Amino acid sequence: RTMAMAGPTSVVPPVAVVYVLVVLYALCYQLQAPLEPYLVNKLVKGRAAAEAYAELQSFFALVQLIGSFTVGYCIDRVGLRAMFVVSFTASAMSYAILANATSLEVLFFSKLPTIFQAGFLCAQTAAAKMTPAGAERASALGRLTSAYTFGATIGPSLGGVLGTTASACLAVAGSILAICLVMLLPKEVEDTDDKERGSPGEGKPAVALSWPTRLEMIMPKVWPLLLTKLIAGSVNSGNASARPILLMNTFKMEAAQLGMFMSTMYFGSAVIGMQLGQMTTALGGAIATVRFCLCSLGLGYVLLGAPAMFLGQEGLEGFEAMCCFLVTSFAMSLAQFPLATLLTAESTACVSPALKGTLVGMEHAIFSAAGMLAPPLGMLLFQETGLAGLAIVSAAVYYMLYAVWSRGVYIRHAD
Repeated sequence: RTMAMAGPTSVVPPVAVVYVLVVLYALCYQLQAPLEPYLVNKLVKGRAAAEAYAELQSFFALVQLIGSFTVGYCIDRVGLRAMFVVSFTASAMSYAILANATSLEVLFFSKLPTIFQAGFLCAQTAAAKMTPAGAERASALGRLTSAYTFGATIGPSLGGVLGTTASACLAVAGSILAICLVMLLPKEVEDTDDKERGSPGEGKPAVALSWPTRLEMIMPKVWPLLLTKLIAGSVNSGNASARPILLMNTFKMEAAQLGMFMSTMYFGSAVIGMQLGQMTTALGGAIATVRFCLCSLGLGYVLLGAPAMFLGQEGLEGFEAMCCFLVTSFAMSLAQFPLATLLTAESTACVSPALKGTLVGMEHAIFSAAGMLAPPLGMLLFQETGLAGLAIVSAAVYYMLYAVWSRGVYIRHAD
């Protein structure tokens, strides 16, 4: 109903193919990602291993930052199916190099192909094109995250059993399988926003536009949404960098316990993803749900920091304190996911079809930038002020965002 094909109609719903591709994408990535620290330790001896791993992650984030802009632009120029193929080909190349890594230099080299490793970006763009704006698009984007979570849950466990080399080889095979499945997608995508308007809108002439021109067309329409995602993402990334240190050093959690907690958070996001459309409708629409998430996250950070603020170190001691921290963190994770997803759903409704790939690429670049810049700042604030300082600053930022959105953020969907 929502896609046009150059050729015979596929018996497989295109949306279902996209969900399967996301599962494979997450599975292949998570097969090897958790094993990288151990490979670095094997290649680099001593304390230098921690620094080398941090440098590797920063390099990967930088490559992904550049790649998000590049892939988003290319989606609008050459099409979704072609970029899905490019993305999974790049993934296979990266995993193949990783399987044969015998030095740190080769490990860094394995990250170069990931400039085109953007399967989830392609999937989000596909969902934005295949579903109408509103609750249905929010539901589709939510189910994408649920699909990613499914693959991300299986990957680490399987990778831990197989080991680095075997996991990387299996990831190569999975990426090649995904390339074959991409052929089930249509060559051309008819955007539902165009279909509802009954006209091609700006789509056709916009295909030939340069990236700076696209940026000029996109930013005036979506800058409040992108700025909110950048600020919120930076706060979350800063806290995420400090959380494992707190759980290990203060609450004395073992690695297995920490892994189980992270899996629980993934599972919670998957459940919310399946119900995001209904949740948005129940709360009164996307904008009302964004406000609710901002307020909830602000309250969550207050609850995280209050024990340490009023009781000092004693507020972080004991089993009860750990349980309160874990339960609050889990509840906050349930709000972080719909916030990010709804901002994407709203932003994609504000631009013409031929600009959606560029827009989603910009959002992923923002995520990469936040993941690259915010963790050092979060760790610095945590080391200087403790959990109380980090949490209260985070709460203040979220309540500032809530105040701005409560006064009214004007969002105009594309005509």
